[in-house]
Formats: sequence, structure tokens, C-alpha cells
Amino acid sequence: MIIKQLAIAIAIATAVATLAQPAHAVVVAQWNFNSTTPDGNANTGWSTPIAGAGSAGLFGYTSYYYSSGSGSTDPALADNTAWFTRPYPAQGTGDKAAGVMLTVSTLDLTNILVSWDQLHADNASKYVQVLYATSDSAPLQDVPGGLFSATLGGNTWYSRSLDLSNLPGVNNNASLRLAIVPTFAPGTAIYEASSPGSSYGPNGSLAYDMVTITGQVPEPGALALFLAGAGALGLLFRVRGTARQAD
Repeated sequence: MIIKQLAIAIAIATAVATLAQPAHAVVVAQWNFNSTTPDGNANTGWSTPIAGAGSAGLFGYTSYYYSSGSGSTDPALADNTAWFTRPYPAQGTGDKAAGVMLTVSTLDLTNILVSWDQLHADNASKYVQVLYATSDSAPLQDVPGGLFSATLGGNTWYSRSLDLSNLPGVNNNASLRLAIVPTFAPGTAIYEASSPGSSYGPNGSLAYDMVTITGQVPEPGALALFLAGAGALGLLFRVRGTARQAD
């Protein structure tokens, strides 16, 4: 009898685990910076998301321009535009004080991920840091594991991604802010140039393409089955415990 009940318990637990698998990912916002109507000109673009909703802007005194995104993961061939940003702070000043800012809503979503393609000019900062804030008034702070570097030098596209799911306040947030900023080389108070033999310069650009934020929404059916399975498992052991007492 004990073996039979144990087998049933294992079967229920397996079913519960299977039914409780995460839901499919949904796009919170995605930017490819291409012209909304393809015009064959990579020097024109648009900062409105092509999917989802959100805003892409700048902070500090950085500006932007559009130019070719050739080499990024954007599938567009004839109209592939990237978002180039500059200038940045002078050498030894303004660590993490300027960059791009993404603002989105993650209401009813969990397991937030961000991914993007990035190009460093030879004389741009080798290191960039991802920051986040959980409201419009909250201060920006480092995302753990959010330091990235141009390990292969400048003028190379890097595909980057970061899991935000364990950060407090990121899930189910009406106004999540994410920033990507140049930062000093670790353990120093200076910017390091992206390419060996180059010197850091404020006009060194950082470019972005295919910026994507995703999340997951719980499946109501899976959640209901999960709760039902968990309840059945608990009932089984309660019944077993009652039977033992009766014995």
C-alpha cells in the first residue's frame, strides 16, 4: 500500500512540475530604429518600438544620429538603421552620467529579459554598464552582472543580453527604467578605449540595434492545474496520515 501511494504521489508531483512550466515569452518592446516606411536610406530612422510599447530616449548631454546598422542581427538588408549616440563625458569625468534610457511597463509580467546589439567606435568607452530604476523618481543603480566590454575591440557588433528576473521591483512594474551607459574601466577612474592603440574620446559613438525587452505572463490554465495537483498531493498525504492514526 505504501509503495502504491508513493507511486501515485510521484506521478502527481511529476504532473504538477510539468504543468507549472513557464509561459511563453511576450515582447514588451522592441526597437530596430529603421524608418517606419522603408526608404532604402540607413541614415534615416525612427525610435518608436516596432513591437510592444515603450520609449527610447537619452539622458545626460548625449545626442544621437542614425546610420547604417550593417553587421547587427537586424534581418533588414536594404534599410538597416542603427541608433548612434554621442558625445559622452570627457576623460575621467561623468562616470555613468550619460547614456540611453528605455522606459517600459511590465505590469502582469515576470521573468524580464533585455537584449540588444551594440557597436563601439574605436575611441568609445570599452565598458558599458546597465542600470535600472523601478520608478520615475527612484535613483538608477547597477544591474548585477550588467557590466559589458568590447572584448574584440571597436567597430564590432556585440549581441548582449541580461536576465532581470531576480531584481526586486522589476516584474509587474508600471514604469521600469533601464539605462545603458559608458563607465570607467574596473578599478580605475578613467575610460578605456575600445580598441588597443586608440585613446578614449568623448565623440566616440556607441550604437544600438534590435533592442528587445521580453517578459512572461502566467498561463491561467497551467496555474489552475498546478494548484489542483498540489491540492491532490496534499490530500493524499492527509488521508494517509488519518489512516495511520486509525490503525
